[in-house]
Amino acid sequence: MSQLWALVAERAWPRGASVSLEDICGVCAAEIPSDGVSLTANTSPQDLVERLCATTPLAREIEELQATLGQGPGVAALSCDGPVLTPDLHDATPRRRWPAFAPAAVQAGLGAVFVFPLRTGAVQVGALSLHRAGPKPLTDAQLSDALSLADMALEIMLDGGADTCVEDRPLWNGFAAFHDQAEVHQAAGMISAQLDVGIDEALVRLRAYAFGHERPLADVARDVVRRRLKFTPDPQTD
Repeated sequence: MSQLWALVAERAWPRGASVSLEDICGVCAAEIPSDGVSLTANTSPQDLVERLCATTPLAREIEELQATLGQGPGVAALSCDGPVLTPDLHDATPRRRWPAFAPAAVQAGLGAVFVFPLRTGAVQVGALSLHRAGPKPLTDAQLSDALSLADMALEIMLDGGADTCVEDRPLWNGFAAFHDQAEVHQAAGMISAQLDVGIDEALVRLRAYAFGHERPLADVARDVVRRRLKFTPDPQTD
């Protein structure tokens, strides 16, 4: 792990700042062959996660897809003690496990994904994910490096100094300022009132609308909060 820490510190040194989560993602992408690395934080018991950083458009798209659908390896990792390793998304098993996510992810260009939970005691604070366009497992050495980098990311998140940033946003007590996810929660509450349903059902409706209209979940939530979009009950049928 000392060699990996040296690489992370080397990336931060030109800025004259403490190491950041983006440095972790950058080293992960450089040392472990992949087509994208992302880092997320857990924000709620409703399987919502906040993307803290992503190294490629593919990584960003896959995280957005999981946020919209509420399923996928990143969501599954919320309740896992160890990594969720999916070396081939074309296989039947991931398609059975994530019937909406797997085919959509393959269509987006994803062939394999490996998710490493960031856990302290019984609390999971996030996950480090590696994405590959083609189906291919990690080698033992790559798996070891990914686990070490996940531990380093956890340490930074829990330590979160004032000069530690993710995608130009400051960390606050080791977590990002979850503005987008706050709007998702607010929108779910408004939809709950509009449709007279529970919060979980309202979140399902919100996700279904975003997926059906091929829009980011946060954008749809913002329209609901700003009253540009209103959900109405399904018409009664005989």
